[in-house]
Amino acid sequence: MILVTGGSGMVGRNVVRRLVQEGYPVRIFSRSPGAAPPAGVEGVTGDIRDPESLRRAMRGIESIVHLVAILRERSGATFLSVNAQGTRNAVAAAKEAGVRLFVHVGGVRSAPDPRRLYPYSKWLAEEAIRESGLAYTILKPSLLFGDSPGVLDGIAASLEMTRPFAILPNGGRGRFQPLWVEDLTTCILRCLRSEGHVGQTYELGGPEAWTYTRLVELVAGVRSMRPILLSLPYPLLVAGARLLGLVQRDPLVTPVELQQLCIDNTTSPDSVRRAFGFVPAHLEDHVAYLRR
Repeated sequence: MILVTGGSGMVGRNVVRRLVQEGYPVRIFSRSPGAAPPAGVEGVTGDIRDPESLRRAMRGIESIVHLVAILRERSGATFLSVNAQGTRNAVAAAKEAGVRLFVHVGGVRSAPDPRRLYPYSKWLAEEAIRESGLAYTILKPSLLFGDSPGVLDGIAASLEMTRPFAILPNGGRGRFQPLWVEDLTTCILRCLRSEGHVGQTYELGGPEAWTYTRLVELVAGVRSMRPILLSLPYPLLVAGARLLGLVQRDPLVTPVELQQLCIDNTTSPDSVRRAFGFVPAHLEDHVAYLRR
């Protein structure tokens, strides 16, 4: 039995579907029940901040795919309470239940810098897993894309909101290595099947680096838009994002997200091939859904 925490998210849905297709028994751990789980999949409602709900979810589990993380703080759910302490809670419950393998999905730019709470919380999560004594694998993907809401959909929404302009934070120079969610899922499944990945931490990215400007131009082209590219200084955009956060419950962008758009989020161009033996998909081959 494999437990997928955050099984209702973009990555979680793909992981669950593929596990079911390959005949694995699967249990989903999610904060909100949402739609009924697929046939043959158990659903457990709980909160990563609640150790008791994690203990219930871990009963009878052999391996865990840990996907729960937030990029926005809201309603008491903070980076430290969810990304960091939530992972510590999952680790403790996994050890108590005798879980064989802990596969964790983090991010390329985690960092031991308390001044930047989001990447710091991701680093703390990774450290908790490394120090746990569990058999583990840590996967750290760059920007993910797929046929469901994600960064590219956010770019499309921003183009609609700011037309005829396309706003480029800090000149749009931040670099990313978009990785198809199906390819990340393949990496996760290979970690579950092979002990050769135990104790490893892998940074993963697609076959090509893209600047934020190029991503905007790609999305605009798919949407048949020709925006005027407008570079705005980071401090001005952060001030605007903070103002939006005061008046909107779910603003288009937050200061933390802006920060992530302005820094490089890349790794070796052949990272997936070296670690898992295949070449991941190109971004351009999987953006047609944006035409909807």
